Amino acid sequence: MNDTMLTYQVKDNLIHSLHPLTTLSYVSVITILSLIFYHPLYLAALLLPAALVIVSSGHYKEWSIYLKLSVSLIILIVVLNMLFSREGETVLFSLQLYSGMAPINLSLEALGFAAGMGLRLLVIITAFCLYSQAIDPDRMLRAVAGLGKGKTALAIILSTRLLPQFLRDFRRIMEISQCRGVDPYKGNLWQRTCRLKPVISVLFSSSLEQALELAESMYARGYGSGARSQRQADLWRPRDFLILLALIIAFFCGIRAYGQGWSNFAYYPHLNWEFSGSGILTLMTLSLAIPSVLNWGCKRSNSFLSKI
Repeated sequence: MNDTMLTYQVKDNLIHSLHPLTTLSYVSVITILSLIFYHPLYLAALLLPAALVIVSSGHYKEWSIYLKLSVSLIILIVVLNMLFSREGETVLFSLQLYSGMAPINLSLEALGFAAGMGLRLLVIITAFCLYSQAIDPDRMLRAVAGLGKGKTALAIILSTRLLPQFLRDFRRIMEISQCRGVDPYKGNLWQRTCRLKPVISVLFSSSLEQALELAESMYARGYGSGARSQRQADLWRPRDFLILLALIIAFFCGIRAYGQGWSNFAYYPHLNWEFSGSGILTLMTLSLAIPSVLNWGCKRSNSFLSKI
C-alpha cells in the first residue's frame, strides 16, 4: 500500500482552502446517494463530479492507486455473482466443472448486477479518497471539536492520522529485517509467522512510544485542562456557502429521484433499461460539479479566488 493513499498533502487550490465541514458534507452527500441509488446512470452521475473534484485538486495520482485496488475487488464481485446467482434468465453460456454435475448458467443479469454494485463501490472508494486527500486531520479535529464532539472526534481523527505512520513504521522495520538477512516473506506460513514475531514486537514498542509522545504533546498544549479558546482558525467563506447550497440542491434532487423510483434499476429477472428523470439527473450532476468548476476558475484567475 502506498503511503500517499492515506497521507494528507497540502495543495494550493480552492478545494484545500474550503472549510473542512464543507468537504465533509460533499463526501457525505456522495456516499449517502450512492447507497440509495441502483441505476448505473445515477451512480455514474455521482462518480463523474467526484472524479472531477479529485483531478482538479491535484490528486489524480493518489486516486489512480485507489482505482487499481478497486479493480481487483470489482472483478471478485463480478466472478462471485456470476457463479452463484441463479435469478437471471438471459444465459450467456453454461459452465460445467465436472461430469454429472449440473451446469452453472452465467447470465447477463448477474453480470449487470455485479457491474452495478462494482460501480457503487467505486463511487464510495472515490468519496473516501477525496476525504483522505482533501481534508486536513488537524483542521477537521478543530472543526468537529467545536461542535461539542471532542472525545469522539479525537478518537476518529487520531486513528486516520496515525494509520499512515503505522504503515511507514512497518515498512521501515521490514526493510531493516531484510538488511540483516532475515526475509519474513520466505518459507511456509509457520516460518513466516515466526519471523514476524520480532517485527510485531518492535512495531508495538514504537507505537507505544509514539502514543506517549502524542500524549505529552497534547498535555503541553493544555488539552483537557479547561474550556477551549474561541479563536476561529477556519473561517466560513462565500465559496463554502455556495458549495453547501449546491450540495443541498444535489441532495434533494437525489432524494426526489429516489422517491419517484427513477434511481431504481431492475436487474432481475431481465435487465430493465428504462430511464427517467433526465432533468433531475442533470441538475444533480451540475450541482456536484460546482467545486471543480470554482477550482478551475480560481486557477485561471487569482482575483476570482480572493473574491470568493
